[in-house]
Amino acid sequence: KNRREVFVNEEWKSYAEKSLRAEANRFGIKILAYAFLPARLELLAENPPDVRVFDRMLKFFMQDTEIEYKLKERRRLWLGNYFTKGITVDDSLEDAIAEMQKLGATVLTGGKTEAQA
Repeated sequence: KNRREVFVNEEWKSYAEKSLRAEANRFGIKILAYAFLPARLELLAENPPDVRVFDRMLKFFMQDTEIEYKLKERRRLWLGNYFTKGITVDDSLEDAIAEMQKLGATVLTGGKTEAQA
C-alpha cells in the first residue's frame, strides 16, 4: 500500500504525542511504550479490566488528531480502523518492549520517559 508519511514532521509528531498521553491519562490507560513511525503508530499499553476503556481512549485520540490534521492538511489522517494484538500470559513483556525499542520507541517505565535512539 502507498502510505503517507505523516509522522516525519516533528511538529505534527509532537502534537500527536501530547494528544496520546493526554487521552491515556484521562482514561487511566498505562502506556508502556510507543513509536510514531513515518506512516503509523505502534503502541504498547496495559489492558484495563474493561477493554472498552482502551477502545474509547483510542477513539478520542484518533478523533483529536484527525480533526487537527484535517484542518492543517485538508485530508484524512487515519484510514478508519486500527489493529490490536494482545500480549497473552505466555508472551514476554520484556520481549514486546525490546521489539518496540527496535522501532525507536519511547519507553515509559516507572513514570519515566526513556527516548530510544
